[in-house]
Amino acid sequence: MSQEKEFVEKVYNCPHCKKIHAVKLPSNIAENRESYPFRHVFLHGELKELLTTLYIDKNLQIRGVEVHHLQDSDIFSKEYADQMINKLMDLILTLQKENEHLREQLSNLGV
Repeated sequence: MSQEKEFVEKVYNCPHCKKIHAVKLPSNIAENRESYPFRHVFLHGELKELLTTLYIDKNLQIRGVEVHHLQDSDIFSKEYADQMINKLMDLILTLQKENEHLREQLSNLGV
């Protein structure tokens, strides 16, 4: 399928930064929704500090826009962020060890 058929570009006016933005949406994003308009949420802004909610109808028309400026504490608590970072660091170390082990096995096989 071509890129043009997989995605559709829509524009909306950001009430926070007062600019018109284009957003690329999957062309099938409106299929099989329980109700319309449905919410499509994403981050935008220079630092991805704006939480944007688009309300999109069945015909992929944007019917409403809400934008909230996020503060550092809006998404995750420091404790939760620390927990996620620790889990990710553990996973990285595990993957590095597995990578080293697999390289040794390949080396032993002469590959």
